Amino acid sequence: QKGKKAYKGEKVLWNRDYSGRSVADLSADPRACAELAETLERMPGSVRRMVVGHSVQKGGSVTSACGGAVWRVDIGMSRGVLGSSPQVLEIRPGDRVTILSSADYPGAGQVHSGGWARVARGWLETATSSVYEAWDGVCRRNNRPQQS
Repeated sequence: QKGKKAYKGEKVLWNRDYSGRSVADLSADPRACAELAETLERMPGSVRRMVVGHSVQKGGSVTSACGGAVWRVDIGMSRGVLGSSPQVLEIRPGDRVTILSSADYPGAGQVHSGGWARVARGWLETATSSVYEAWDGVCRRNNRPQQS
């Protein structure tokens, strides 16, 4: 349900369960990976992975965990954080996943203004309801309390 908080008092779209731990720690946690798999299964369509940000990956590189079911893309490009080189997670038809870096494309480090923010905002508004419904179902099934 839109606006509800998930367990631990965190919102589903601002939850660091899949981004705040190391790849080894998260991948070794069968409960976390199982809950992620169940959440993805409850999403409409054929959702096979989740992409998360807002939790800087200490190595300054895009990482994945739970067999590629979650991709962590916050690499701390800001000079005030890690100053990492730009990277982009590219997911193409046929499950082709590539991490592109600024070395692959000259000028990739330049920030271009344009319509990408409007597109992302529109997608997020459409997807938010589905994400909350799937997360709420997982929490109820696993007897996790919902906080308002």
